[in-house]
Amino acid sequence: MTNFDSLKSFHLIGIGGIGMSAIAQLLKAKGKRVTGSDIKESKVTMKLRSLGIEIFLGHNRENLRDTQAVIFSSAIREDNPELTEAKSRGIPIFHRAEALAKLVEGRQVIAVTGSSGKTTTTAMIGHVLYDNGLSPTIIVGGWLKRFDSNVVLGSSDIVVLEADESDASLLHITPKRVVVSSISPDVNLNAPAFQKLGPDSENIVRKLREVLLEFIFRADNIALGSKFREIIGELPTHQQKMNNKRVEFFGLDDPDWHLRNIDLNGLTSSADVFYKGKFATKLFLNVPGYHNLLNALATIAILSDWLTIESITSSLGTFEAPLRRFEVMGSYKGALVVDDYAHNPEKISALIKSAKDAFPDKRLVIVYQPHRYTRTLLFSEVLPDALSEADVVIFTPIYSAGEAPIEGVSSKVLFERFKAKYNKEAYLTDSLSQTLEMVKEISKPRDLIITVGAGNIREVAERLTQEGRRAQPMEATHNCALTEKALQLEGQT
Repeated sequence: MTNFDSLKSFHLIGIGGIGMSAIAQLLKAKGKRVTGSDIKESKVTMKLRSLGIEIFLGHNRENLRDTQAVIFSSAIREDNPELTEAKSRGIPIFHRAEALAKLVEGRQVIAVTGSSGKTTTTAMIGHVLYDNGLSPTIIVGGWLKRFDSNVVLGSSDIVVLEADESDASLLHITPKRVVVSSISPDVNLNAPAFQKLGPDSENIVRKLREVLLEFIFRADNIALGSKFREIIGELPTHQQKMNNKRVEFFGLDDPDWHLRNIDLNGLTSSADVFYKGKFATKLFLNVPGYHNLLNALATIAILSDWLTIESITSSLGTFEAPLRRFEVMGSYKGALVVDDYAHNPEKISALIKSAKDAFPDKRLVIVYQPHRYTRTLLFSEVLPDALSEADVVIFTPIYSAGEAPIEGVSSKVLFERFKAKYNKEAYLTDSLSQTLEMVKEISKPRDLIITVGAGNIREVAERLTQEGRRAQPMEATHNCALTEKALQLEGQT
């Protein structure tokens, strides 16, 4: 078996991906020679180039040169020319999660997993530990504004990272502490662990529960969303495995860590934190929404035996969300423009609720880009419901993420289901350029326009705000202080 640590050079296929780029930076920090390929230049690849990592644009078997190992992710197809070349030459091949596990082996790993909230909760935990002088290594699936990176290389043996349940690759990792926020059938149906299940939500959740429970039982210190209280209590064997472990549950009304007196005030939020029925602290956040209060509560639950409640909440008060998490981009002719990564029904519903709570007087325009054909098929019945609280919805073409089209699965089908069920203003576009023109045509002053999806829909928000700046200088045409703050935030991104 190949000794990972003894290898001196690595080639990463799809190096511009947020997870793959993290591996590249960790390898580079260990003194390894790192190369990689991706289909296009991006902010991430430019960052990697600045670190001395050679990047090839396009996938070609010649890119492997004399590399000693190849790393790939679940997004890479089996017929990728670099992957097939590595197999034909007998070059050791590692999955991204397997490589990550090798790189953090033997360290104090705090892993965050679950269908929603992984990136923000990971970032919050890392932020708190960093503020308290513990110098963690932080690995997140988003771009941290504070560090202008998705990776922070700390000097201690503490590692805070996202563990991906969607392809079951988290099982490569052995954590010391685990946070699990939620569970939903939003998995990668192309991954070996799930590909035989098909779009069957019940079977997917059953399998996902098995995967998550196996992962949870590896840790000594565990923080779980309220839904897991019932799952853990289902079988005596589960309860036995929790013996001698610190297990804390959290939720809006959970008996352990819970919230009261919640106040959602534009781009900020606050609540009273209670532990086992007793007041523990007041929590203030500079990010909006119930879901972010729960992310902060998870952070408190997993760290409260390590740090004081006061030091945790004080640090959380200065936390900035990663890019693409209710990211204020700017304005267009008086409308506020936001971009968000939400891509499953649970996340979309939470986003829309947060937006309506933050700006109740604005007309909410959601520009939605479905992500993957398999995900769209899986959630085709419930996606219209998740979008139903918006005032206007624009449906754009599906972002395939490398998947082949599936017959009968399209944005047109979602649009027609939405229109048949809800008496709401809705539009269907066939390209991002047409989407941009549609948004410009229907936008009104004081709208809140949010581009939503895990693909390239952000480009619409970028172009829209660029045209807004060219049309006239950005100015405080809004009377409320919250909008003024939002426009200030744009200058910090």
